[in-house]
Amino acid sequence: MSEEEPKTEKQLIRQAEKERKKKEKLEKELKKKREGLASSSGGGGSVVTVHASQTPPVHLDAVSGTRDFFPEEFRLQTWLFEKFRKCGLRAGFEEYDAPVLERQELYKRKAGEEITQQMYSFVDKDGVEVTLRPEMTPTLARMVLSRGASMILPLKWFSIPQCWRFEATQRGRKREHYQWNMDIIGCKEITAEVELLSAAVEFFKSCGITSADVGIKVNSRKVMQSMLTINDVPDEIFAPTCVILDKLDKIGAEAVVKELTETLGLPRETAENVVKTLSCKTVEELEEMAREAIEVSSGGDDGDNTNSNTKAVDDSSIRELKELFKLAEEYGFGDWLQFDASVVRGLAYYTGVVFEAFDKAGELRAIAGGGRYDKLLSLYGATTPVPACGFGFGDCVIVELLKEKNLLPNVQKRVDFCVCAYNKDMQGKAMKAAGLLRQTSPPSNGSGGGGGGSSSNDDDGDGNINSADENKRLVVVDVLLEPKKKVAQTFDYANRIGARYVVFVAPSEWENGCVRIKDLRAEEYAEDDADKQVDVKIEDLWNALEQMRENENRVRARRGFASL
Repeated sequence: MSEEEPKTEKQLIRQAEKERKKKEKLEKELKKKREGLASSSGGGGSVVTVHASQTPPVHLDAVSGTRDFFPEEFRLQTWLFEKFRKCGLRAGFEEYDAPVLERQELYKRKAGEEITQQMYSFVDKDGVEVTLRPEMTPTLARMVLSRGASMILPLKWFSIPQCWRFEATQRGRKREHYQWNMDIIGCKEITAEVELLSAAVEFFKSCGITSADVGIKVNSRKVMQSMLTINDVPDEIFAPTCVILDKLDKIGAEAVVKELTETLGLPRETAENVVKTLSCKTVEELEEMAREAIEVSSGGDDGDNTNSNTKAVDDSSIRELKELFKLAEEYGFGDWLQFDASVVRGLAYYTGVVFEAFDKAGELRAIAGGGRYDKLLSLYGATTPVPACGFGFGDCVIVELLKEKNLLPNVQKRVDFCVCAYNKDMQGKAMKAAGLLRQTSPPSNGSGGGGGGSSSNDDDGDGNINSADENKRLVVVDVLLEPKKKVAQTFDYANRIGARYVVFVAPSEWENGCVRIKDLRAEEYAEDDADKQVDVKIEDLWNALEQMRENENRVRARRGFASL
């Protein structure tokens, strides 16, 4: 290879020129990036950014097992909670809430429940033993008893409380979670459970989930109690036995047998027979197993059938289960239900029918669970039994299921109008325009809107908010707080926040008593600039959204497009 020849003067000049242009290009790109940052920060030229220290003085991540809800995540949570609320309201239930802080005594039921070891508990400055609530049902019982006989039964209440349990975190399980609770207080009939199951199914359907995706296992604590009696399990340890049996899916049959023998002192044969009953998949199969157990138990009595007389299947509970399945079929969701003797639920207060919603693909833990708890209010001071039943439906698991089924919506930020001042001198006018845009009726007495005045009220005249009507009237208005130097920067900001319309508040239009509103999505239906924007009178800004839609429909009709 020959040595490289020295470059001529012209070549050196050309090389220097190329390097100069390259440098200028890089500087322009850097300037453009800076302008973009200034635009996104909302400033008129100054750049505002957030840079976190590599060694911050505090932990920046959420506490283990808890979650931060950034706006995009909070929009999803809001969507989910509205699904819960609509299902509850449509079924005739009322929403309630209570403090997240409760007294520990509410949960210490002495049945070996894990919940008592999972509480975020402490002694407050008054010396009271308190805890962040691990579940909502005891709170509901406390509230009902606090009003006593003044409560008109049956009550149909729902809530979406935040609950806290210190347990191992995994997919679909956090140490804090929100839970949709639906409860019926004061109805002893199986129709109450059917109504609750119907609401749960309606929620699944509203999200696009089918009975091919999710099933609901149903059992009865009453039936299980008679089965345990048949297998010589004393009544006084029935509740803690159910707590252990509920661990079957987590620790397996052998570990359950070991815990029954070592913790409760049951003979191994008895423990094995008890676990065997959990394998029944139909009510009829459970009945047959019970009869066989009774025959075996009474076989050595030499004619003395006293022992066998005390051992029998609870026929009323069997009939109750069969009635539940029958009513579910007539209600239209029978295909969602299946009998499963292994469902006993881990809380000691359940007394009758219990149920769990599960992922049929087997990827997730229980989605929801509940049942009848007729003795809970008596535990807290009711002088006569008060029938009650309900369910809890966690937010973490259902979100995981919706992800798995590709049913999770992409809930976008909604902004109807972005109000932009022509310059700083017009900023006050822009804010006045924003106030008028947010009104739901014409401003009274020429007050000019803003945040005050009766025109912004969304009640129905009796002080009640109608959330459905309110959402229909809701107009979302964002104000550009620092006017941009260039129109392109204004459009960039409006596009970044997802605004549909830009409202320009400029001197010439304002002097004529109006503002110019441009549709940022007008290219879908319009070609001429005149069709993409409308000059709206200041006093008519409260109805600007309707005017923009009417303009779009006129343009669509003229061009032969379908109307909105």
